[in-house]
Amino acid sequence: EDVEDVAVSFRLERGVRFHSDNESVRELDEFVWKGSFSKGKNEIPFVVNIVESGKWEIMTVARFNGYSHRQRITLDAKEGVAIVKIYRYKPEKTGKES
Repeated sequence: EDVEDVAVSFRLERGVRFHSDNESVRELDEFVWKGSFSKGKNEIPFVVNIVESGKWEIMTVARFNGYSHRQRITLDAKEGVAIVKIYRYKPEKTGKES
């Protein structure tokens, strides 16, 4: 079923910044997207700039209905490269299957 009132936080390490014309967005270490997921797979595209060459991580946490779903994205990139990454949420079966 659909999931309402989802909050997804994107936390960036120091070598990665959000790509935006808005300077206040480029300065953020963390951004929270709020919305809904529909049944099945959902995607939230976002663009980052690599401001320092290296291996950097982006942590995402989706919170909904008292649950949380974490995902770590690792970038090994050179400075100045804009990279588009996709956050994906796909429900999985839990518990024992018979």
